[in-house]
Amino acid sequence: MIDLDHCLAGEGLNASVELETNGEITGRADYQAGWGHDHPYSVFFVIRLLTESTQIDMSCAQGSRTSSSVYGQKARIAIAFPQTCKTVQMQVGISFTSVAQARRNLDTECSGLEFADVRSRAEQAWETVISRITTEGGAPHHSRLLTTFLYRLYAMPDDLGLEENPWFPNKVRQFNNFYCLWDSVRNANSLFALLDAPLATDIANALLEIGEHTGWIPDAWIMGHSASIQGGSSADVLFCEAALKGLSGIDYRAALGRMQETHAKVSPNPKYFGRYPQYRELGYLPVGVINCVSRTLEYVEQDACQMRLARWLGDTQSAEVASQRVSKLWDNWRDDLKCFAPRDAEGRWQNFDPWRPSRPDFWSDPHFYEGTATIGRSLVGMLCQN
Repeated sequence: MIDLDHCLAGEGLNASVELETNGEITGRADYQAGWGHDHPYSVFFVIRLLTESTQIDMSCAQGSRTSSSVYGQKARIAIAFPQTCKTVQMQVGISFTSVAQARRNLDTECSGLEFADVRSRAEQAWETVISRITTEGGAPHHSRLLTTFLYRLYAMPDDLGLEENPWFPNKVRQFNNFYCLWDSVRNANSLFALLDAPLATDIANALLEIGEHTGWIPDAWIMGHSASIQGGSSADVLFCEAALKGLSGIDYRAALGRMQETHAKVSPNPKYFGRYPQYRELGYLPVGVINCVSRTLEYVEQDACQMRLARWLGDTQSAEVASQRVSKLWDNWRDDLKCFAPRDAEGRWQNFDPWRPSRPDFWSDPHFYEGTATIGRSLVGMLCQN
């Protein structure tokens, strides 16, 4: 049974299935949402049965159906095999762009190969990743843990290459599921820059191309759309770190321009891209803007990256402009509480507990995101050093 309505996140909308004259099963399944937004997307597929079936039935809860096709909601494919059959083999090709591309993917990866061959290819491909780190000592389960970590690290973002991006005509290798840069720039992307410089470079260029086509560098990019963001554009951290680590093949002046645009342009929806305008007007985000203090700290960190990248490029004027914004951070420091604290638009301090979130769902806290004001103390030493 193949249930086309099922997905790990979001919900199934519709699906179309066709039983081709050559025995292939082809179609498309439409889904909505996932994480951070509710935009729809489609997955195209081709199924080749290597084990001969006795019957193939297709159904849907609501829609249309013929002897060889079905279209509608909650579509399913039921495939029956002989009772004596001990092993079922099939090949599946998938694509975000078309059935034809799904078939090309299948032919490229599986055509003429046995299951053992495909598995061997996959093992060899993963070995090129796992072998980048070698260890000595420890117990076997420590090596398994490290291998599992690397496997999962490389599983996201999804590599769309040049042919699997349905959302705009791309010229560079594209990716899906930057989920999400505000977390990954602090660990995954930093490690990519050390282990796999070509991948780190391609990710940076992909983000620049997304910014070129959408007008905004995303903080989270899910199925062709910007999703909810924590602080602004954490890609600023990624671009700055790439430059300081000496990664080549990135247009750093274009990156600086995008970083500057993020601050200068008025965002139609700062929940998903760009910045809240009060930061540009006041130098901080006042109460009334969700996570106002921690979001201000995120903006300042990104401005510090803009300052460092401008200095690296020799653009002293841009560096000074960004530096002036960074220096305003201390207007939000309460020395009596030894923490950054919320203020209103008139600059008045607000009463709050620096040790406790204001809400039990602390990611929706009015002042801090996933933390308290006391955590911000650790940032002070870092900022003073820089």
